[in-house]
Amino acid sequence: MEWIFFFILIYFLLLLLSGYLLYKLYRWFERNRYHKAGIIILCTIVLSVIYFVYTAIYPTDDFYKDEFKYYFKTDFPASGEILDKDASYPDFHGDYVAAFVMTVNQKDYSNLINKFRSDKRYTIDKSLVRGSKQLDNISSEFEQDKQVISFSCLEEEHDLSIGFYKDNKIVVHIVNF
Repeated sequence: MEWIFFFILIYFLLLLLSGYLLYKLYRWFERNRYHKAGIIILCTIVLSVIYFVYTAIYPTDDFYKDEFKYYFKTDFPASGEILDKDASYPDFHGDYVAAFVMTVNQKDYSNLINKFRSDKRYTIDKSLVRGSKQLDNISSEFEQDKQVISFSCLEEEHDLSIGFYKDNKIVVHIVNF
């Protein structure tokens, strides 16, 4: 409990320090008759910080597409559309969990199933591996009887699962540890 208080205190002090520095920067611009430039620079810095914090907490679709390409060693399907997504924030060691649901056309759906069947790294499972809050958040509507096939791969630094469901929906689960 003491550590949590310590980290909250450090975070609060850093927030105060950065606010103070931004205020001093604005005052310097104002004193040197660059009032509009000071406001523009100040707003740009604040909006940039807000954007980076927001995308760190709620990653964009490109993050999930890049993760798919990196971990599954195949391109994200051209017809792929991400319907739902969730990811944990990385811990101190960079470990995180990402899960998303995508839909693809029939051709890409068949190509992906064939690719995973032929890849020796993947084993066929009876059901999609459960156990993370992120996966539970996005896949609550997918029942076992709607699943066509599931593949999993456990490697040194990550655990991958991909489940193929009826209606060309695919649930992807990446655990990076």
